[in-house]
Amino acid sequence: MAAAPQTSIVIRTLNEEAKLGDVLRALQGQTYQDFEVLLVDSGSKDGTVAIAEQFGATILRLDPGSFTFGRALNYGYERARGTYLVSLSGHAIPWCEGWLERLLSHLRAPDVAASTGGGFLPGDSPASRRTRVVRIEAANYKEAPLWGLNNAAGAVKAELWREHRFDEKLTGCEDCEWGWFWMKRGYALIWDEQCSVIHEHHETLPQQYRRSRREYAGLAAFPGDAPLRPTRGTGRVVGHPPEGSGGRPPARVLLLARGRDGGEVPRPQASLPRRLPAGTA
Repeated sequence: MAAAPQTSIVIRTLNEEAKLGDVLRALQGQTYQDFEVLLVDSGSKDGTVAIAEQFGATILRLDPGSFTFGRALNYGYERARGTYLVSLSGHAIPWCEGWLERLLSHLRAPDVAASTGGGFLPGDSPASRRTRVVRIEAANYKEAPLWGLNNAAGAVKAELWREHRFDEKLTGCEDCEWGWFWMKRGYALIWDEQCSVIHEHHETLPQQYRRSRREYAGLAAFPGDAPLRPTRGTGRVVGHPPEGSGGRPPARVLLLARGRDGGEVPRPQASLPRRLPAGTA
């Protein structure tokens, strides 16, 4: 039997054929390759599963009737073999070849439970602006509860997940609950804009409303000590782009994002730093 990989990447899908190939190609191009890919599919009717099979992913099928975001991830993580567990949406595309290496680098710190980044639209990227590495702890998380672990693209330590799994009853924000659980116990979360993904929801206004309502209902379902003030902008900044970079961290982009007109958007071509700036986790 082959040795267990250091990292397991679990991708949750439902009819994701439009972007899944881009996601898997981006993973193939990562500088870090000690990982397995598990796809948890909840009843796709399109070519999602066939695409994943072409890339050699392990296919796990979840009954659509039992789906919650937390249950889908727990189902995949139960079958994962890695020391590090990465969650990735089926339409969240890693933006550069050093994305996974950097995301995991934060987990080497013993007091860090998880690392994550944000999402950006096609036509933008972390290479186009000054970016931050932020350490989020219990003291400042209450002021920004939605600025926490993001299961669209995040990494956690498997040993901590085994002690506290994602809450399967929540309609959303299972990632925020998990992060809050560990921050109350003295751990920190690292939010790094360089760990962001190309992530876009093509939703109607009613769909946006339902998603927002679901997420806030999940946030409100935490225990009584939950953070409930969703404002952004707090956290301790622990890293910046290198001096002399003009405020723009170097980045080598794996693929060209497509603009709203379908055209390719050019990106800078340089190498992503292998190491984080001094003082980061």
